[in-house]
Amino acid sequence: MTAAPQFSVPADVYVHRSKRRTGPVQFRKFGSLAEAVQYAIEEVPLIGLTGVSIESGDERYEGKAIRALYESATYPLRRPEADR
Repeated sequence: MTAAPQFSVPADVYVHRSKRRTGPVQFRKFGSLAEAVQYAIEEVPLIGLTGVSIESGDERYEGKAIRALYESATYPLRRPEADR
């Protein structure tokens, strides 16, 4: 990450079902980076975000970077009570 994340910018989520990133890729567009991060953390059934990447503007986020966005004090969406 080079600059503060722009949570309102559209984003794309790519989910690779294999650690080697071979085979089918699930792709989904979101109206905002915040929604894409929420989907990756709360909905994608992968342990540790392995195989998940988010592209938003010129930025690309993977694994720990996605978790850091979700846990950021500037993250604009409500998180489930269990995550607090």
